[in-house]
Amino acid sequence: MCPHAQARAQALRLRTTAPTNKRVIKGRPPRLSQIFQSYEAPLFFVTVCTLYRHKIPFLKAANEALVVYGTRAIKEFNVAIGRYVIMPDHLHFFVRGDQNFVLATWVKGLKRAILEAFPTRTAAILLAARFF
Repeated sequence: MCPHAQARAQALRLRTTAPTNKRVIKGRPPRLSQIFQSYEAPLFFVTVCTLYRHKIPFLKAANEALVVYGTRAIKEFNVAIGRYVIMPDHLHFFVRGDQNFVLATWVKGLKRAILEAFPTRTAAILLAARFF
């Protein structure tokens, strides 16, 4: 094949193939489009921190409030909390809801439930000033 014909064939292949201009950073693993399935509700990994990373005064009360909120969420709203970790100044957890699940609204309710669980009003007020 002559060079002129090769150039034409190459140009034709370039026009008919799908664009492959995705920018990929070398060494970075595949991201969300290849991890999540599009037909299921997404699984969220959430981190909630206190304002200025102040300590949560009663970790046991925060844990009990999270368990109660999570139990109610699965029974009444079809929202499930997965594994969670409560740290002195933040908490991590997995959460999944149905197709109508709004994460921001749900997390706002969770923070309110944790604040209301503290044994003294002073501690709740202090923490309310520290959450977000």
